[in-house]
Amino acid sequence: MDIPINAKVSCLDGPCGQSMLVILKPTTQEITHVVISNQSIPETEYLVSIDHIAESTPDTIRLNCSIEELTQMPIFARSQFVPTDLIGFAGSSSMMWPYY
Repeated sequence: MDIPINAKVSCLDGPCGQSMLVILKPTTQEITHVVISNQSIPETEYLVSIDHIAESTPDTIRLNCSIEELTQMPIFARSQFVPTDLIGFAGSSSMMWPYY
C-alpha cells in the first residue's frame, strides 16, 4: 500500500487532517504508522497504525475510524523517532522507531 505524504485525510465522519510523515520498521523498512496532523486541534499530530487505513490514493487517505477515535490515538512525539534518508525511498520525509 502506498501512503502519500501531505495528503488530505478523512475519517468515517468527515475530514480530519493531513498526512505528515510515515513511520518505518527499521529492520524491514515496512511502513507501520502514519502521522496525521489534526485540523481541529492546531499542532497536534497523531500516530496512526496503518491498520486504520481503509484506502489511499495519491491525494487522499481514508481511515476506518471516527474523528473521536483519532483523537484517542497516541500523540506523535518527534523526540522518540530518528529521521532518516532511505535509498530508493520516494517520500519527502520519513521517520523510524529506533528500537522497534
